[in-house]
Amino acid sequence: MKSKLAVSVVAVFLISATIAIPEPDGMFPGSGGAPGDVTNSYPSCSACHGVNTSEGFPTTSIDVDKQILSMGETINATISATGGRTGSRGGFIADVNMGDFISGSGSKTNNSTDAITHSNRNNRTWHFGYTAPNQPGLVEINAVVMTANGNGGTSGDVFSFQGTDPEDQTGTPERLFVLPANVEMAGEGCPDGFGNMAVLGTVENPNIGNNSFGFEIHGASTDQLVTFFIGPECPVPLDLSSFGLPDCFQYITSLDNAASLLSSSGSAMRGEGSAALGCPIPNFPTLQGMEVVCQAAYIDPSAPRPLQMSVTNAIRLTIQ
Repeated sequence: MKSKLAVSVVAVFLISATIAIPEPDGMFPGSGGAPGDVTNSYPSCSACHGVNTSEGFPTTSIDVDKQILSMGETINATISATGGRTGSRGGFIADVNMGDFISGSGSKTNNSTDAITHSNRNNRTWHFGYTAPNQPGLVEINAVVMTANGNGGTSGDVFSFQGTDPEDQTGTPERLFVLPANVEMAGEGCPDGFGNMAVLGTVENPNIGNNSFGFEIHGASTDQLVTFFIGPECPVPLDLSSFGLPDCFQYITSLDNAASLLSSSGSAMRGEGSAALGCPIPNFPTLQGMEVVCQAAYIDPSAPRPLQMSVTNAIRLTIQ
């Protein structure tokens, strides 16, 4: 009886040790002891690592070439951490709701290519690729980065999620939008006071007779007025600095055709406001070949501008 108990205790210890010690070449959500939501929710890395915040939390950021993509388009992405524990050792895990990661130097993907992690622990910046899916819609990339103290164990490290507040226990996704055929980006937007960049897009093809056609915005302020504008494209983008919106541009010649509604509730800091506007296309053959542009603006109490508003990207659609 005593020997069986000893064997059981040893077995439990070995299993626990296997879970607690992270792989030096990274792990993926839901494997190797990492929680399934490791990239955006606590306990995240603390499920395996003892956390030491004496030197502060690191700031995790995701940078991409562009946020408005065509179906199947490939872009470059970078995940990095600054601050946190002294040293150069670190690791990361990121996942995406659709599309495929492409591993780069110092990183590797899982078999389904919807998650990526470090392939060595001697970096705090990682470069890799991302390919958009062959279907339109909102893309969300979540990431967590660990800064390690280099003691070879699981104690004394500290991590943070992508987002404005390194101490937030919920991550903020990097939002992209994949457009359907015959729709393309016409211009970039400007960020809110938290650094979130809202994305405007559509998932419908701009065909005559398409009663399901419409526009949607994600990553905006919460519980605020959002106004969609539709019209001809400006020959030259209008700099809105003189109107109290520095670093923001207008891509539509006229603001006459507009519709407003309230964004959804949630965390303003994480840019959880969204809104959708139905815009059926009449079944008029004379509309075929016409180009129009859509852009949105929204009330933004966090905006570091004289006028507390932010402006989205613009998209150009050619009616079929």
